Parts: sequence; structure tokens; C-alpha cells
Amino acid sequence: MPLHVLLVEDDPFDAELAELELRRERAERYEVRHVPGLEAALAALADARFDVVLLDLGLPDACGFEGVTRVIANAPEAAIIVLTGQDDDAVGAQAVALGAQDFLVKGVGELHRLSRAIELGIERKRRMEAVRHAGLHDPLTGLPNRALFDDRLAAAANRAARYGEGVAVAFVDLDGFKAVNDRFGHATGDEVLKAAARGMSEAVRAIDTVARLGGDEFACIYPGVADPQGARVVGKRLVLAGAEAVAALDLLGGELEVTLSVGMALYPQHTKSLGELVRLADEAMYAAKRAGGARVVVARRAPLRVPTAIEERSKAG
Repeated sequence: MPLHVLLVEDDPFDAELAELELRRERAERYEVRHVPGLEAALAALADARFDVVLLDLGLPDACGFEGVTRVIANAPEAAIIVLTGQDDDAVGAQAVALGAQDFLVKGVGELHRLSRAIELGIERKRRMEAVRHAGLHDPLTGLPNRALFDDRLAAAANRAARYGEGVAVAFVDLDGFKAVNDRFGHATGDEVLKAAARGMSEAVRAIDTVARLGGDEFACIYPGVADPQGARVVGKRLVLAGAEAVAALDLLGGELEVTLSVGMALYPQHTKSLGELVRLADEAMYAAKRAGGARVVVARRAPLRVPTAIEERSKAG
């Protein structure tokens, strides 16, 4: 399968040299698309996926390192090899510091390294993405971790504020999980956590986020869910899907039952402070647990002391 290369170069001679070098090395290995400027490159990136971008730093419609930052913003998965006419390592080093994988000085003398630079750049990008993914995801369940949850919540709130929408946040705790660890051991507990994570992930939309915050606590972000009724609906889906996924494991021998307590809070209805939003969802979750678990409680602006009529029992029957 060929590597898809986007060559962004305004000089026809330099572009031809680069394409000739790639054809000379391994013609079948590369599928090259040439565009003459940054705006054309961004349009191409919006239209198709590329493994690597060969990016000239001297484009007429880009200033300085603007091309590097905008390509990264529009195609974060692509490796970037910077092509510069300046025989100055400091320029290339700055491009790499901004997120490029390598740099080459344009000209026949350097272009013989182009094929190898592409291969190494793609591998370097893959390693960087693996490290980045590991730093933002829970190793047991594969779900986003607290850091990525916070980042996505901030992005969802910003979008909601811009477009006059709402966001619901759910905090989730597994009822009876400690007893599973105590009775069956941590290996079984891990399987329960993974099953609950799968169940909840299957109960949300592609635009939603399910994250593991630690231990048996999870959280979800629901862009566009703006009222208590909608929050209760999505929260109930979590309760049912998570518990059903755990029950389907058939690891507990009918001796223990794991259910889910869910607390919901709404942005901006309850608060415009993300810290307060998280606190309200957490308090609502503990209110659900105090009421016996296996239910949804939607927060009120005032502190929660006892479950109210806005709680939703989710057990069948």
C-alpha cells in the first residue's frame, strides 16, 4: 500500500526535483500530490488523508512557521518534513520544536535523503502519537483519562458558549465494586471495570466522551444535552448498559451484583464554572449512592442532601 505524500512547494523546479527523487528511489512506494501553496494544502488535507506532508517554508501565502502550525492543526495525524532553502540548522530545529518530524535543505545534495527522511518521519510520528495516547488514556480500559476528560470538557463548554448550546456531565460510580475485589480478587475487579467501560461506551454517541477518572469512578460528557429530562435519559442508559455488561460476564456467580450510580450536572443551566459543574455532578452521584444506588440523580444548584423527585430509578421492575 503506497504512502500518500502531500508536497507543498511553490517553486516548480524544486517540486519536480522532489518528485523525481521519490520516483527514483521507489516509485511504487509513494503517491504524491503537489500543491503550490498553504491554502491549497489545507484544502487538500480537508479532502483526503496523507501520511506525510513535505512543506516548503518559503510559501507566498504563509508567514514564517505559519505553515507548520496550520498543517498540524488541520492534519494532526500526518508527519511533517520541512523543506527550507536556508542552510541553517536553527531554522529546521525551530520547525521540529513546533511539531515537524524532520527538515531538509532544498537542493540535489540533500534530496537524496528525502525517502529515508519520510520513512523515519512517519515512524517518529507514530512513536510520538503512541506516547501521547498513553499519556491521555487509561491503560486498563483504554478510555480517556482525567487529563483528556478535562480538555474535552473545556472544549465542549467553549463550543456550547459560542453557539448557545448546553453540555451535560455525568459522574459514575460502581455500586458494590469493593465487595467484588474483596471476594473475588483484583483480576476479577479489573474485568468488571473493563466490562462497565464497554457497556457505557456502547450507550453513548460518537460525539460523547466516556472517561475513567480512577478506581471505579467514571465520567461522561454529552454535548448538546441541555435540560434535566435529557440528562435523565442519557444517565439511565449508562445505568442500564453498564450493569448489563457486567452481568453478562457471569464472573460473580450470582453472589454479588454490580450496579451504577450516576450524577448529572448541566452547563450552563447549573453553573458556568467547570470546576463547579464537576463538583455538582460528583455530589449528585453520591446522592444517588446514598439513596441505594442503581439510579440517576440530576443536580440542583443548591447543595444536595437527600434525593428529590428529579432522581430516576433505573432498575427493571
